[in-house]
Amino acid sequence: MVAYGAAVWWPKVDQKTVSIQLDRVQKLLCLYITGAARTTPTSALEIIVGLTPLTLYIKQEAMLTCYHLKTTSQWSPYRVGHTNIQTLMEMAIPSSRLQND
Repeated sequence: MVAYGAAVWWPKVDQKTVSIQLDRVQKLLCLYITGAARTTPTSALEIIVGLTPLTLYIKQEAMLTCYHLKTTSQWSPYRVGHTNIQTLMEMAIPSSRLQND
């Protein structure tokens, strides 16, 4: 649910205020799952529970959506705003540059 529409709003996760809010949500979820003390670091809880940090998860979901839209010829390759995810994806996964059937 948190990552709904991530392909559009993913650039916001780099903003400090949004990153802090996502970390708070992640910590609350981890605390409810584990029952750990509130002073336990979020990164430790994420490792115990096996969760990816939300900022990374949202970028991952945006890349996955971009790739899906690109392979179905529905992606508009404008290099502005949220469409920069294609550039990040191509740098991280060079094989995503290849032509598809």
